[in-house]
Amino acid sequence: MAQAEKIAAVYGYEFHGMRIEDIYDPEWTDTECFEAVALLLTSLPKDQLAISGQAPELLSQILPLPASTTTKLSHQDKINKLKALMSACTTLTAKETILQHFRSSLLTQQTRKSGCTMLALGDSATRVAIQIIGLTAIGRGYSLPHETSLESKWVKDVKVVRPLKDCLTKELDICCRLNNLEVIEHHAANLEHSMRTKAEVKSINRLTEEFITGLDKDFPSTVATVCRTAAKLTAPEAALYRNRCPLCQG
Repeated sequence: MAQAEKIAAVYGYEFHGMRIEDIYDPEWTDTECFEAVALLLTSLPKDQLAISGQAPELLSQILPLPASTTTKLSHQDKINKLKALMSACTTLTAKETILQHFRSSLLTQQTRKSGCTMLALGDSATRVAIQIIGLTAIGRGYSLPHETSLESKWVKDVKVVRPLKDCLTKELDICCRLNNLEVIEHHAANLEHSMRTKAEVKSINRLTEEFITGLDKDFPSTVATVCRTAAKLTAPEAALYRNRCPLCQG
């Protein structure tokens, strides 16, 4: 975070830093729905959550709770709650998916808090192609128009755009090098401490990333083909702004 703040200061941009555990802070959430998700997951046996198809069904029953004034948690308490949630997830795929939902929620809330109506993400074409295959594999194909399109109005009052969607990761890397732009170091969350079997060491997202990047070496048009195919998908109008799961907005 310090590196990002330093880069923002060089260009005169206002910097707003957020940590993933801030999802439990009432300041960042409209409701206490994420608290409810944590209580649900941590109160159920792991073997029950591991049953195919049962965890998504349970999560879909969670509705946003009325906003109320709650005591602000300490930083350590929020970390402990996040660790409890991660420990309740039985696979690395589930952990990465929940963290991605948390990031999306924090970014959306910060956008609204700042009085902005547009949220620009730095997803490249390579990253979008990985998300397309990964989301389809975990049964979230319905959200492809929102999570991979150039422009999305899926989030109420906030338009999400991806201006780098047509640029490959390699192209962006070359651009940064030629223009002497500092690149923020990528820090992957260590989520493998509770994984016991070899089958759980790699998530669907990581396997998809290896598949896309490996295939792209011999077939350079792979990323473009995947992105063009998914770009034809559109979300039904009836699905906009309806009652949704507070965790995944689906």
